[in-house]
Amino acid sequence: MRNRLCQAIISILFMVFLVACGKSESKGVGKFADKDLDKAINVIDTSGGSIQSETERQDFSDAIAVIRKHAELGNADASYWMAEGRLLEPDDKNYVSLKMSLEFLQQAAKKGHSEAPLALAELYEKEVQDASEAYFWYYIYHYKKDGKVVDYDPD
Repeated sequence: MRNRLCQAIISILFMVFLVACGKSESKGVGKFADKDLDKAINVIDTSGGSIQSETERQDFSDAIAVIRKHAELGNADASYWMAEGRLLEPDDKNYVSLKMSLEFLQQAAKKGHSEAPLALAELYEKEVQDASEAYFWYYIYHYKKDGKVVDYDPD
């Protein structure tokens, strides 16, 4: 329990450090244009979490491939959207496992992505069934201001 608390404190401090250094949600990274990332994210977003046809599956897989390139270059938005690769079949070359989804979401959260902590909390609660991790990420999501974790103040 004490070790878990120390890990939580270190994670919070690390995220605050990254935000203070200006590492927050970013759009384009490196040589890739924003346009291809935006198009790929749109494909994932408009799927509504459902892949009906073979064409949709291929479009979704291709979009995850584009998003992965940006995530590997450190783009917080891309890291956040990589978690959606869980919707692909495990035999798809662009499939993203639950473990990889958690890693990508943590990368996005540590870079200050505003929705990544909530996505992490929900995955830990519903799929991993780890209440302490879920609580930690719900805390991060609910007690931050301008990308920084703040103490709870009911006043």
